[in-house]
Formats: sequence, C-alpha cells, structure tokens
Amino acid sequence: MSSTVTVQNCSVAKKMVSAQGKTAFKEALTESMFGITVTDTQLSTVNCAVRLLKEDIRSLTAKPGVKADYTYTTPVPRTPPTGETFKNKLNTALSKNGVAAVVESATLTEATGETEVSASVSTQVASIIFAISLMGISW
Repeated sequence: MSSTVTVQNCSVAKKMVSAQGKTAFKEALTESMFGITVTDTQLSTVNCAVRLLKEDIRSLTAKPGVKADYTYTTPVPRTPPTGETFKNKLNTALSKNGVAAVVESATLTEATGETEVSASVSTQVASIIFAISLMGISW
C-alpha cells in the first residue's frame, strides 16, 4: 500500500522524511486500519525538484508532498482508510512525534497484491506426493 500527502512546501516535506516522520506514518496507518502490523515504511519527497531559483520565487503547479510505501501484514483483508481519516491520524501522529508539519490532503492506494508461497508448504506437498508414488510402486 502507498499513501501520498500534500504539504505547504518542500521544506516541510523534507522535515517529514525523517525517522520521526517514518514513525508517524507507521502509527497513522496502524491506527487507521485496525489489526494490521506495519513491517516496513519507505518515505520520499514528491514534487520537490532541485532548482536554481529560490522556492518562493518560482513554484511548481503540483503541490509538494511525501509518498509513503508500506509493507504490512494482516490476518484478514482490510479496506484502506479514507484520505480524510488518514490525514487526521497523520497530523496527530506528526505532532506527537515532534514533526512540525500539517498535512493538507492525503490519498491512499492499495498495492497490486503480491502472493507469497511458503517454502515449507511446498516441501510438505512434495513429500506427500513422493510418499504416494512410493506406495504405488511397492504394490
């Protein structure tokens, strides 16, 4: 899953891409989607290109912000929270973690769904097939 939030300017976005910001994003998602465990959070700034002119003089049409990519586990499928719910939880978590930033808007997108097959399960299946074939040979 990933989220993208918009903020006032690139200075704020850069402050959010920190250890405290990472903790805040993790807490906000965990509180927004009850029952999940966030195992990894990666943050990056968006729409904050390096420019020769000062930010106040020249502005981009797209708002600056932060993109967060999450890896999480859940015992049952969960629906992503609304952008408004996540924004409110994130603003609270940022304040709690000492990051002076206010999120203006937030959007969340669900991952494309990757499936992992446990190696131990495939080994067990192979062992059962092998045992059945040995029984057939011995008859």
